[in-house]
Amino acid sequence: MSWYDLIDKNGTAVIPDGTVEIPENVYSHCGTLKSVILPNSVRVIGRHAFDSCGNLESADLPDGLEEVVDYAFRLCHRLHIPRIPDSVVKIGDGAFDSCKLPESLAFTNVKEIGGAAFNQCWGLRCITIPACTKTIGTFAFHSCKDLERISVDPDNPIFSASGNCLLSKDGKTLFQGCNTSVIPDGVEEISIGAFTDMSGLKRISIPGSVVKFERGPFMECYGLESITVDPGNANYKSSGNCLLSKDGTVLIAGCRNSVIPDGVKVIGKCAFRGCQALERINIPDTVTEICDDAFHYCRSLRSITIPDSVKSIGHSAFLYCYNIEEIRTGNPEIVKGTGATNAKIVKC
Repeated sequence: MSWYDLIDKNGTAVIPDGTVEIPENVYSHCGTLKSVILPNSVRVIGRHAFDSCGNLESADLPDGLEEVVDYAFRLCHRLHIPRIPDSVVKIGDGAFDSCKLPESLAFTNVKEIGGAAFNQCWGLRCITIPACTKTIGTFAFHSCKDLERISVDPDNPIFSASGNCLLSKDGKTLFQGCNTSVIPDGVEEISIGAFTDMSGLKRISIPGSVVKFERGPFMECYGLESITVDPGNANYKSSGNCLLSKDGTVLIAGCRNSVIPDGVKVIGKCAFRGCQALERINIPDTVTEICDDAFHYCRSLRSITIPDSVKSIGHSAFLYCYNIEEIRTGNPEIVKGTGATNAKIVKC
């Protein structure tokens, strides 16, 4: 009997008692599966086992489960996972990507959390990292837009938490922020994607200790209204609710209330990406370059004037700016490849 023979006419699969491992890819992209009942004998759920089961709604993880392998439940958008058993010690890359989870998760005995393991798990509000967790992959909680609280057991030797931020033990690297984060003094580096899609984040203040941002540090933070930098910071400054290089020539990140200052030469990669409330922006004639994805998915942007000083516009700079009606420029050729497919290009 095949695994598909276990699915009844109602879309429920009852996995037999005694099953220890759910094989990889066994139900991947299965559109008829709506519910799966797993026995307590299951210890491992294999790679891609339920990946992209678009109609899967129920799968209670059994006591005794130890490992959820890479992409096991990825893109099961309708799936509600009521709990992660205390027996789980390893969660693989993308294991619960886009699933529905409890508002609060405490990873009691989890030693490894893979990259993008909980990507886009909307509704997740609180995470608690135990002392035993040694590895948290890149983008582990990426785009968890409802996240409000991050805590770490003080006995954890690798990670710490302060100001509702997930940090390295020495507090120098910020791995993950949330909607209520206050970046602590002492943070030197803010990792890529640390604040992506934190739609409830209203204001952010960069302390003087920060020396490095990865690209697009506040992508998709469409509620962000204010960006300030400690005047004592040797590498960055703020002006007009923009995060700038210290010399003011590079705009690293903006928000819905940004006014681009004179003197900016480069609007950086992903600087305004996902700033959905941005309706208008004036580009000063000091700007010479607009980088890739700079205004990507600024869906409220209606029109924009590109001054003659701009010599280069990067790939997808205006991609998914659905409501942009008009782009005024002295060089229409410069707009090609920017994703502004719906806009009227007016030579001025």
